[in-house]
Amino acid sequence: MYTSAPHSAGWEFVKWFLLLALATMAALSLIGRIAGGAESAGQRSAPVLLSSHADPAAPGSSASVERAVNTDESRPEVALARRLRVILDDHQAGDIDTAIDGWLEVELPYENEAWRHVALADAYLKKGQLENMAGSLAEALRHDPENAVAHYYTALLRLEQAATARQWQDAVARPRWQLVSHPLNDVVPNTIGMYRLVASYELEKAVECAELVPWNRHLMPVDCTRDDAEFGPTVGDLLVSIGAERFEGDSHHVLGDMYLTRGSVRHAEAHFDRAAALGTHVMFGYTDLGRQYEEQGSYLDAAGAYAKQIRQNDGVVTPAIKMIENLRKALGTLW
Repeated sequence: MYTSAPHSAGWEFVKWFLLLALATMAALSLIGRIAGGAESAGQRSAPVLLSSHADPAAPGSSASVERAVNTDESRPEVALARRLRVILDDHQAGDIDTAIDGWLEVELPYENEAWRHVALADAYLKKGQLENMAGSLAEALRHDPENAVAHYYTALLRLEQAATARQWQDAVARPRWQLVSHPLNDVVPNTIGMYRLVASYELEKAVECAELVPWNRHLMPVDCTRDDAEFGPTVGDLLVSIGAERFEGDSHHVLGDMYLTRGSVRHAEAHFDRAAALGTHVMFGYTDLGRQYEEQGSYLDAAGAYAKQIRQNDGVVTPAIKMIENLRKALGTLW
């Protein structure tokens, strides 16, 4: 019994030693597989530089990115946007001949063609080429009959024509024959009074349609996948470049002067007030208005007109004196 116990313990030790060795080998094998998998995963996620034999058109390559940029820069809409900005800069800088050439060459979508002709009308006005101006305005109104700025420039055209027109007895009657392609409906009879009357109608139409002006509309189609800012310029940019961004206030100002000339003081004052509210500086309109109110014996209205003139021209003494005088006269009529 004593000789068999040591023999059994020895075998027990060998058995446990073999089991431990097998477990150790299995654990090392498992750790090796895990480490190998992590290493291969890391290799897949790491960026790989292209060799000199790699395909340059492959997605993500520097050559493909550069090609995309160059293709984008050569897109027709991008080139048109840049061309329009150059034309607007020329127009605003006073290089009218170059601007005219640009406007005649550039092509805009049909819905924006009216604005191209409006810009041409302004350029021709600055050049004193009234016949060309009339043709551009006819095209602008053909594309957009409710275009407020086109009506505003038509009024300016009529006022320019009035400046060189004759009186009733000297006016030339409508010719018996007239070409069908005449650019803009002529004013008949072509007298100073008729030109100015038609101009007032055009100014009224301009202020009536002013709210329809699409200030933020791009002059060219906009690619919705890109930032709209890259595709300026807008209608508002065009109006700033040609100096017509205050056309509504200026229309009211001119209408005020025209109504004042006819003796319609109430209408004149309403237009002066609207012009001032829109930021247009009313130079002497309220002074002339106050004088007419004073001649009519409307002293309180005259004092109010002079007070508005003081607001328009800070530091002017004469309107202040006239306001006080008319207030005194107004108080005198109450006693």
